Amino acid sequence: MVKCCDIHSGMLNAQIVIERKNRVADGMGGSVDSWATEATVWANWKGLSGSERWQAMRVSPQNRFRAIIRFRGDVHGAPYYTAEDRVAYKGRTYAIESVIDMEDRQEWLELVLVEGGKS
Repeated sequence: MVKCCDIHSGMLNAQIVIERKNRVADGMGGSVDSWATEATVWANWKGLSGSERWQAMRVSPQNRFRAIIRFRGDVHGAPYYTAEDRVAYKGRTYAIESVIDMEDRQEWLELVLVEGGKS
């Protein structure tokens, strides 16, 4: 984990899109889930690891990434983004595994992401 004092705005090298799932009427009395852009922000993007897992009779890759963004909180001071949201970057989507308020200082959020994870 990177400390807050080690991050500055010049290190935000990637523009990512944070998306939130919305339930939308399908016009036939039901509803469907769709993803809407919640925010487009600059982030410090870094690959963490790659692995493979056996799933549904095949091997599927699972890559993990970290994105550090400026803190955005709700009215109670908790991080605004959650593991229910997802990140889009360079045409790919990443499930958010965790959202960490770095050093509990409300300056930077660390998003731990999984490509191909459950969204």
